[in-house]
Amino acid sequence: NTKAQVLNPIANGLPGAYRFLPRRELAGEIEWAKNRLVNPAGYLEAIEAEGRTPPLPADLMQRTFQAYERTKGERRMDFEDMLLMLVRLLDDEPEAAALVRERFHAFTVDEYQDVNPLQAALLDRWRGGRDEICVVGDDYQTIYTFTGASPEHLLTFPDRYPGATVVRLEDNYRSSPQVLTVANALARSMGGFAKTLRATRGD
Repeated sequence: NTKAQVLNPIANGLPGAYRFLPRRELAGEIEWAKNRLVNPAGYLEAIEAEGRTPPLPADLMQRTFQAYERTKGERRMDFEDMLLMLVRLLDDEPEAAALVRERFHAFTVDEYQDVNPLQAALLDRWRGGRDEICVVGDDYQTIYTFTGASPEHLLTFPDRYPGATVVRLEDNYRSSPQVLTVANALARSMGGFAKTLRATRGD
């Protein structure tokens, strides 16, 4: 893991018991920031805006993030760097953007509830303002919030694409009617898209 290799000597230099913090927690916090297009300079403002509690005291986490980026330098890149470089390439090189858009005319994105801001930014550059896009997702199944994913991209899709056709997949092939009665009652208090699950199985 690139992040762990870079973070290990940095973490070993942390004060007190912080040096024993699992490297994956530090890497996860850095991934959260980068997936939200947040650099070390904007980190403190971002966590305050989200009410986020980092694995280290905020100023120490910011310094760890800065040290990670400095140590990694330009000769090494992590996965988020690759996506960000693609975003910048498509922003800065119109010919490259035109080639991508000429080759790929339409996009389908599965598990759209788990898209994070960095991935959404790249998808926007790939599309180039076109609306040939199909997304599939369930706003109740967002599991990558730790990387900055949010169901908001899915929930606001009809607002951003007013001509979109929304197809609700409400037939349930797994659960009994009794389970779905409880699920539907809970769903009413959870917000998100209105949905009524229908059983296809017997009691």
